[in-house]
Amino acid sequence: MYLVAINIWVLDKTASAAAVAGLWVVSRFAAPSLGPWAGSVSDPLPRRTQLIAIEDCTSQGGFEMFLVLLKYVKALSEVDTHLDEHVEFLDKHYAARKFIFSGRRNPRVGGVILVNSDSEAEVRGIIQDDPFHRHQVAEYEVIEFTPTKYDERFRGFVE
Repeated sequence: MYLVAINIWVLDKTASAAAVAGLWVVSRFAAPSLGPWAGSVSDPLPRRTQLIAIEDCTSQGGFEMFLVLLKYVKALSEVDTHLDEHVEFLDKHYAARKFIFSGRRNPRVGGVILVNSDSEAEVRGIIQDDPFHRHQVAEYEVIEFTPTKYDERFRGFVE
């Protein structure tokens, strides 16, 4: 199993099928002598830890992003009274390079923000600063995810 992870990691880093093929050939000769040693290293590790390590090796992104869903809990007339202040809040976090996109949900029941952050705690701290949160006109759902596949045009956000 670790050979698969290593091969995927080498392919990801080199983009070379020849490098992976060379590694495969070398591993066929090295496995009989290194196999028992590798097993003694990996056996004491919990399986979950090994799977997380493999996931880290195979993911393109290797970091977390957060999708924040806002749901209005007050009338739109009250939401609109805080809209200018909310736009300033958005601009502040775009300038800090935390927000990637944002917009209204259709129908207009709330909004969506894609946040580039290292932690959910940071995202929740950002939400505390939102006028919609301070004035209790919206509820928030934070969805954490790891971008593992993406369009090439999105590469600048994940590297």
